Amino acid sequence: MQFRFWAYGRFYVGFSPGYGYDAIAIALLGALSPIGMIASAFFFAVLHAGSVPLQAIAEISREMVGVVSGLVVAFVAPQPAIGRGLSHIRSVRTARCLSGSSSDPKSAIRAESSREMTP
Repeated sequence: MQFRFWAYGRFYVGFSPGYGYDAIAIALLGALSPIGMIASAFFFAVLHAGSVPLQAIAEISREMVGVVSGLVVAFVAPQPAIGRGLSHIRSVRTARCLSGSSSDPKSAIRAESSREMTP
C-alpha cells in the first residue's frame, strides 16, 4: 500500500522520527521567542547527539533522551499558567491593601474593635 507524498511521490515509513514533538518542546522551552528557540533547539540537538555516546560510555538507555525531553516539557509547560495565577493573587492583594481591608482576619477584627471603642 503506497501513500502519495508530494516530494518523492511515495510515503516513506521512516520519514519523520518525531520532529513535530521535538518542535513543540522547543517552542515551549524557547517561550516562542526566536533567541529562546535557537537556544532550546541547541539544547535538544546536544541531547539527541549525545544519546549514543552516553549509551556507550555510561550504559544509559537512549530512551532517557525522551524522558528528559518529557520532563522539560512537563516543568516548562505550566509556567505561563502559574505566572498568571501569581499575578492574579498579587493584584487581589494590592486591591485589598488599597481598599483598606486586610487579608488577615485577626487584624480586621482588631481594626473593627478599635473603631467601636473610639468615641
